[in-house]
Parts: sequence; structure tokens; C-alpha cells
Amino acid sequence: MGKRVVVLGAGVGGLTVAHELAERGFQVTVYEQMWVPGGKARSLVDPNTGQNGRHDLPGEHGFRFFPTFYRHVIDTMWRIPCEANRKVGHHLVSATNALLARAGQAPLKCCAGCPKSVAQLKLFVTNFIACYGVPWREFLHFIRCVLVMMTSCKDRFDEEYEWIPYWRFIGADQRSCNPRLSLGKGSLSPL
Repeated sequence: MGKRVVVLGAGVGGLTVAHELAERGFQVTVYEQMWVPGGKARSLVDPNTGQNGRHDLPGEHGFRFFPTFYRHVIDTMWRIPCEANRKVGHHLVSATNALLARAGQAPLKCCAGCPKSVAQLKLFVTNFIACYGVPWREFLHFIRCVLVMMTSCKDRFDEEYEWIPYWRFIGADQRSCNPRLSLGKGSLSPL
């Protein structure tokens, strides 16, 4: 008989551990105190939103944005079966736009990923310089850091940059306060 494991909690962490152990041959039992698994990542139903005999619309409790540097999460999604020869990864959709969240201010709309047109680049630059008040010199430093990451080979990225905290990589401690907050602590949400 193989090894048996009990996992307490069916949130993302518990379900991930259960999946990884089951793939390695463990017999896994998951216990969850709520009536539905998924924790904060589960989908909810927005009551009374269905019309003309349709089901109520789904609502999301939490975040559904997985940047490509979340390699392990995305890899796991491509290994979880869901229906008829498909994996959870088949349900991933690329975002084309994003909102840059700002404490106490309206979010900024920008392109997801690297700007692919002059218009997207102009919007990106305008947002950071005009709305955040980032000085040109500091903005150019940030762009240099992004370009270094984008143009580095996979080995350098995996063996060097993966182990450097983003805050340290962009030299946030040596930047003025406003760029440090906007470029070092900004968060993106897909549209």
C-alpha cells in the first residue's frame, strides 16, 4: 500500500499540494470545512442575475490574473484534467489590456505585456510620467531594467534574475519616493 496523506483545506494551496502528491503516487484525502472547494479562488454565483431561464451569472471572489512569470501555477494548470481530454490550462485566456491599480486614485488603463504599437507605448509613457509624476531619468532607469529582463537569455533569467527580488532589481531604494511607489509597488489586474 502506498503512502497516505491528509490535506487540511481545499483552497489553492491545499488543492495544489493534493494534486502534486497524487501525481507522485500518494493516496490523498482533502478535508474542507466549507461546502465548496477552492477557497478565495472559487467562482461564486451572483444571485438573481439569470434571465429568461438562464443560470445566474458567475462572480469572482478573487483574482484571476496569472502573469507568465507564475510559471509553476500555469504548469500545474496544464496538468490538471477537467473535461473530455482537456486540461484546466485550456481555459486560460491572454489579456490584451490591464488596469494599473493606484492607492486612492483611479486605475490607469494600459496594454498587458510589452507595448506592441506606438500608440500603446505612448499611453504607457504618458501614464507613468503624467499621472505618476515619475521623472524622466527614473522612468528611463525603469525601462532599462525591463529591457534587461526582456533581452536576457532563459539561463540568465532562471539562474540569476529569478533569485533577485524585483524591488532590489529595479533599485527602488535608490529612487525618489513617487517612482519607488509606482514602479516598485504597482499592481496589475487584467481587463
